[in-house]
Formats: sequence, C-alpha cells, structure tokens
Amino acid sequence: KFNSMAWLIVPPAKKLSRTMTIQELRNHEALHSQRYWSAYFKKLGHSAFMRRGKNPASNALNAMSKFLIGIFLRWIHYHHLSPFHGFLHETTDYPALAFDLIEPYRAIIDNIVFDLSDTHTNEDDLLPRAIETLKTKLHEKIFCPQTKQIASRQELFHGIVLLLRSYLLGETRRFAIPIEGTMNGGRPQKNPWRLYGRQAGITRIYPSIPQKKLISS
Repeated sequence: KFNSMAWLIVPPAKKLSRTMTIQELRNHEALHSQRYWSAYFKKLGHSAFMRRGKNPASNALNAMSKFLIGIFLRWIHYHHLSPFHGFLHETTDYPALAFDLIEPYRAIIDNIVFDLSDTHTNEDDLLPRAIETLKTKLHEKIFCPQTKQIASRQELFHGIVLLLRSYLLGETRRFAIPIEGTMNGGRPQKNPWRLYGRQAGITRIYPSIPQKKLISS
C-alpha cells in the first residue's frame, strides 16, 4: 500500500518490522495515510476536504471502493476463503479480508478521481464519470512482472486471491503481490499459481536488432 501511494508522497522513512504488532502496524499506516490524504486534497485545490468527510471526491472514492470490493468478494468466495477474517483488518462485522486485499490497488481509484476532479466538478458529474473510467481501466491490458504475463488489470485482483490461497496452503513461501509493471527480460518467478491471462511472448529487450538475428545468434 505504501508503494502504491508513492505517486503522491514518498514512502515512510520508518521501515516495517516483523516484530511489529498489528496495532503498531495500523498506527504506522494511519499516520502515513493522514499525510497522503492531506497532500491529495491540497493538490486538488480543496484543502478543507477530508477523506472521511462528505464531499464529491470522497463520495466517488467510496463508490469505486465498493465496486472493487464486490470483485474481490467474488474471488474470495470462489476459492472458499472467509471474507470476514482479515489480517490488517481483524474485525468480523464486515468483509475484512476484501479490505485487506484491495489496499495495494487503491491507487487505481485514487488516480481516477484525482484526474477527473477540478474546482467546478460536482458530485452528480464526478461519480458517473469515475465509475465509467474505472470500468475501462479494469479491462485494459497490463504486464505482471511476477508471472511474466499480459492480462487485464482486473485479473490482478483474482491473482492476489490465488496467491493468498497458495500462501496459506504452504505452496508459496514469499507473498509477492501481483502488480502491474514494465515488460522486462529474465525468467519468471517459480509460482504454483498464475494469472488467468495469456503469456507475454517474446520480450524485445533490444528492439533495434531484428528478432530473427537474435534467435539465430
């Protein structure tokens, strides 16, 4: 989540530690989020806005969050995980696991609202535009470095559920969250899970050299 916020503010200087309790981790995250939203609304030209307040930007962010939570719940239920047992969000009176898994991808909706908002945008205009933009972005093709695959952006949400299932079963030792990145060379990580996308195919690291020459050499 901290890395996804880096488009606006630098990650916290204090590194996360394995010895941190859940409460210490929550406090650490809350302080960073406070800085993030303060900078977010300031750059929008609405310094008085608050993330949990009633304003057009927050209303649009909440609506898109609920939209994505529905997608996460689909895959959580499909793979027989309990949506009410999370890790960072421990409470069981709402689907805590879905709120855990959405955190690394919140920048998607944050950027949409940021790009669409301006001083003259009201709620009636911003909300439908934001939802339609989100739908378009979810169907866009991205590259996932963790599996060396090209897939639609929404398949990352299925991917993190597949990763969690594999991690809980002891098949995967490292919880390497699938994210979108730039196409690069090298061998893919050895993962017992994969996104439901297609292979990325040949990676042209040296685009100026004809591919046939590379293969023959």
